[in-house]
Amino acid sequence: MKTKLVSAIFISVLIFNSHLFGGTVSEKAKPILAKINIALGLSKLKKVTSIKLTFTIDMPTQNLKGNGKTVITKNKVLAAIALGPMKMVSAYNGKSAWAKDMMMGIRDLKGQEALDIKIQSIDALMNPEKYFDSIDVGEGKTIGKIKCIKLIYKKEGTYDKVYFIDEATNLPIVLETKSKSPAGDIPSISYFKEYKTSKNGYKYASKVIVDAKVVKMEMNVTNIEFDQKVDDTIFEKPKE
Repeated sequence: MKTKLVSAIFISVLIFNSHLFGGTVSEKAKPILAKINIALGLSKLKKVTSIKLTFTIDMPTQNLKGNGKTVITKNKVLAAIALGPMKMVSAYNGKSAWAKDMMMGIRDLKGQEALDIKIQSIDALMNPEKYFDSIDVGEGKTIGKIKCIKLIYKKEGTYDKVYFIDEATNLPIVLETKSKSPAGDIPSISYFKEYKTSKNGYKYASKVIVDAKVVKMEMNVTNIEFDQKVDDTIFEKPKE
């Protein structure tokens, strides 16, 4: 069960960059989004054909450690994690989403679960207006000593995703949301503690702390690669 919880939370964290554009954007949000675009270097992804990300997972309160990877192309996604003997894979093949784990076997993903994996694709990173309904500015607040802008992302039938953006750096530092999993709805707060800049100038969160009450963990990106050759069969749903 822990694997399912971690997978749902991890997917939610992964997609934070892709939520920064699209849908019906309020006039207040437009200049903020433009600054975030520059800060993250999203324009560097325009000609990228694939992204491969590897990371470690540490759950000290559960005495668990593991690792994972995501492989992303223009319109396909694979996200895999392993915690000891527990493994889970979620994927989107351009048409449908599926997951596989030791407890539930192979299953189709619908609703929130399907959306969360689908919007990790490069197409969603660059054109998320296809996937989200609205972006608006909420009441900002100070987190620690950091003055933040609040951005709210909405999609009918899914949970809001609320980001707090550092006014000084224009980078997201906190995500508040919920994820769906077989164990039920999971409220979570993700803290983007560190950023790194890739060789092509794209900036990504390299260290993320997640507090989901039932699960607390730290994720650290160990490597990011661009334009690697990808075998499309990895995105296809395995046969029963």
